[in-house]
Amino acid sequence: MIKQRQLFDNIYFFRQIEVGPFHNFTYVLGCPDTKKACLIDPGWETISFLEILKENKFKLEALLLTHNHPDHTQSVEELILEVNPKIYTFKEETHRWSYLSKKIFGLDDNDIISMGNLKLKALYTPGHTQDGLCFIFDNKIFTGDTLFVNGCGRCDLPESSPAKLYDSLYNKLKNLPPDLKVYPGHNYGKTPVSTIQEELKSNPFLKMESQEEFIRFRV
Repeated sequence: MIKQRQLFDNIYFFRQIEVGPFHNFTYVLGCPDTKKACLIDPGWETISFLEILKENKFKLEALLLTHNHPDHTQSVEELILEVNPKIYTFKEETHRWSYLSKKIFGLDDNDIISMGNLKLKALYTPGHTQDGLCFIFDNKIFTGDTLFVNGCGRCDLPESSPAKLYDSLYNKLKNLPPDLKVYPGHNYGKTPVSTIQEELKSNPFLKMESQEEFIRFRV
């Protein structure tokens, strides 16, 4: 049984779903007017995602990927074969999925994704990976493995760069509105949701005096 946290109001449909052995979060976001929905980081539990959409009479319009690590993309191939949604990923990573579908769209910094009457903004946030993206919608930011509650993504992988992650955190995310709600890619913190303001207060990775200190601490 998957763990679900849900919100529903007159503006949009939203659920935070915990899946898989690494406590991944997948997010369901839907437009009630058009009944179009997207999944952000579709990990395990493909059937459960489709059941949630069917139960609430939504059609899967798109998959949004914060990065292409397998624990965040486990369900992509199955969902393409089953539903054939659009896929949004970083512009230099579209080749990863082009063998499955022609509906692959590459994103760059500040690009806008429209889904029904809803719009999401992409932020390019490399560091944990070279293709890292965050998505801003309404009062929320979906941070993938760029920023966790009281943590941030690891940088000991071949494609990681602690210097780039520092730039993404300190020159982009730290400058966002303090009341923006942080929805991370994993349930690794003391709470499943935070805010930029709370992370500035309590996240040790956002308290470094310099890039050099961050690199020493993160590596």
